[in-house]
Amino acid sequence: MHINRNVNSNLPPVILLGGEAIALSVARSLGPHGVQVYAHDNPSSYVRYSRYAKWIPLEENGDIQKVWIEWLTGEGLSRLRGAVVLPCCDD
Repeated sequence: MHINRNVNSNLPPVILLGGEAIALSVARSLGPHGVQVYAHDNPSSYVRYSRYAKWIPLEENGDIQKVWIEWLTGEGLSRLRGAVVLPCCDD
């Protein structure tokens, strides 16, 4: 996986939730500007393969909203405190 090496440490990281092609467009828009982008969607999502996004594998066990909230208030909070969360889908 290629990760954006030109990260601007003055910018907060961004977490993309869902969105398939929308998340990919957001990653492609932010990454070249030095924003570190993290993404979570289903395993076949296009954004998973973007050079501008780091994939966050999460267990999907039913309600995706519940999975995201649990991760964001648990591990995600400790790993990426201060990140901007951008939902890229209606979920």
